[in-house]
Amino acid sequence: MNRHEARRQRAKETQGGRCVPFFVVAEGTSRRYGGPQEGGWWYDDTEALDVFQAWTWRQALAIARKLREDWPTCPRGRGSVLGGTDAVIRLHRYADTIPTPTARPRYE
Repeated sequence: MNRHEARRQRAKETQGGRCVPFFVVAEGTSRRYGGPQEGGWWYDDTEALDVFQAWTWRQALAIARKLREDWPTCPRGRGSVLGGTDAVIRLHRYADTIPTPTARPRYE
């Protein structure tokens, strides 16, 4: 969907002054061990840590600040030997775009 189609769809959804909710999501990306092939390999796994529904930008900002306190990002980063989760706060317009844990990829 291009930008113009997205605007038309948003205008249609909000027609008549209706409020359309959106989602404030704390997403965490962690490094996972894939297997011993070729000396070992790793992959990134992103999942939703916390999800809230918001109706206004002010409400979304308050939720985002709270999520940032509850889910701080690891200061070492997910690439560190000690590990950790990189956390980010994102807005999603639809629930089906929120990331779900992925199955372990296969080494080929």
